[in-house]
Amino acid sequence: MEVLGVGREPLGGYRITFAVPTKSEGASAARRVAREILVDWGLDLDEPVVDSAIVIISELVTNTAKHAALLCRQAEVTLALEYGCLSVAVHDRHPHRPKALLSPHPDDSGGWGLQLVRDLTAEAGGRTEVPADADGGGKTVRVELPLRRVAGCWATAAAGAA
Repeated sequence: MEVLGVGREPLGGYRITFAVPTKSEGASAARRVAREILVDWGLDLDEPVVDSAIVIISELVTNTAKHAALLCRQAEVTLALEYGCLSVAVHDRHPHRPKALLSPHPDDSGGWGLQLVRDLTAEAGGRTEVPADADGGGKTVRVELPLRRVAGCWATAAAGAA
């Protein structure tokens, strides 16, 4: 695991970016590192939203191993904590922007991961987005989860920045 950036955000937030391989072991490495970071930030791993964040990280990094490994050797995981919101982002350099399937593959070979991400995010009152890189050669799957029930992390962040 390679730490790519660590910082303290204005108004007391935290942000860290680390790289994991786009291989099967990438998801377990991402979970382990994320748990350590979230504990260091004072979050309770037994909190349902924090637990959901770990599952989301695992699903998103697993997807990079399944779908992006041919074009990139590593994915970048970013965790941020600010304004009562936990943000998770996984970036890779594969241009395909995924969408959650309405049902898994008929042969049970997969297809439920992004739906699980969507469901966990909705349950927490959060939000997802998948912006493409400016050059179109990659994308970031970004999830924001409120640590308390609020109208929305991005709305809360914008209000806090004003």
